[in-house]
Parts: sequence; structure tokens; C-alpha cells
Amino acid sequence: HTYIGDKVLQSNYFSENDEILHSVSFSYDEDGYMQEESTSYADGSLTIKTFIRDKEKQDETIIIKDENGKIEGKEYYQYNDKHIPILHIKYDEKGEEIEEEIAYSYTEDGYLIQLDSKAEGKPDFKRSFDYKRDAENNIIETYIKNQAGEIVGSEIRTYTDDKKPASLEETN
Repeated sequence: HTYIGDKVLQSNYFSENDEILHSVSFSYDEDGYMQEESTSYADGSLTIKTFIRDKEKQDETIIIKDENGKIEGKEYYQYNDKHIPILHIKYDEKGEEIEEEIAYSYTEDGYLIQLDSKAEGKPDFKRSFDYKRDAENNIIETYIKNQAGEIVGSEIRTYTDDKKPASLEETN
């Protein structure tokens, strides 16, 4: 990785034989938000994601194009006042028809409590999240439930004596 301050400028991804599979470069605006992400592949192809942010509406549109400028897709994000996504819409390869729409709900302290997904306008899946906290209010267990309220996954966290995250164990 190549950095400037805390921002990644470029990342290279390698095969087991240390050959570059693809390289990703990033550019940012004056506020530190992503402006463009370019992925160069070993076969010479290129994918460019352009991030268009509207500070007033607290939303962002991502236009995905190939090396010839042809649109390959589009995504839309709407954020709450803490800049946490509350809506994510994925469009088809032309960037016109909605393929998937995901709505997110959070606790007041910013933890995800519900995720609702629609595919092609119809309910696809729903997940809810319950948290168990220790005496210091650290999350020690997370339970992920499906639409029927059945646990479909969990996470168990441990902390060091100085309250820093020590481990995370996931089950599905």
C-alpha cells in the first residue's frame, strides 16, 4: 500500500506467485472523501469508480465505467447525520434499473440493528442484530437473526485489560 497521511493512494494485489493481479489507486477531494477509485487488471482492462457527493442531501452516487467510458453500473448511498449509510441502492450494468435496495437502521450510538433488502422491488431478506454488553458497555456478543427471529450468526468479542479489542470469533 502507498499512503499519504491516513489515506491509501494505491494498493496492489498479488497472486501466490507474486504476480500483480490488479492494482487500485484512489484520489480524494479537499475534505478527504473518495473522489475516484481506479482498478487496473493484469489483462489491461480498467474499472473506474467516480464518487459524486452531495453534502446538502448527505448522499453519494458512484458511477462505474470501463476503460472506454462505458457505464458498467451505478450505486447510490444515503447517509444519516453521522455519515453512516441508511440506504444503499445497486443498479444494473447500464446504471438504470434498480437491482437491489438495502435499508439500514441503527441504535442511537451507531450500531446496526436492522437490515432490510429488496431485490427487483420485492423483499429479499431481513436481518436484525442484538447486542450483549459488559459492565463497561463494550459489546461482547452480537446475535444476527433472520426474518423468523432465528439466530443465523453470532460474534463474540474479547477485550484486553486496558479495554482494547483482543479477538473476534464469528459463527454462521
